[in-house]
Amino acid sequence: MKTIIDIRELPIRIDELLALAAAGQEVILYDGVVARVRLVPMVQRKNRMPGLHLGAVSVSEDFDAPLPESFWLGEK
Repeated sequence: MKTIIDIRELPIRIDELLALAAAGQEVILYDGVVARVRLVPMVQRKNRMPGLHLGAVSVSEDFDAPLPESFWLGEK
């Protein structure tokens, strides 16, 4: 569900609109007939776990070696 509000109402309804967005509702702010802003709740990300995929990515020995001239010239 979404709530549509004219931006002129924003100063008096900001607390209400933030509460709606925080509760998961989409709030769209219009300037006349033009949609200007969409408020949506922020997604809370899970904490990352270091070392979860050890060995999944490897870097080649020549990773930082200079690129050949053909690369810079756009040749194949």
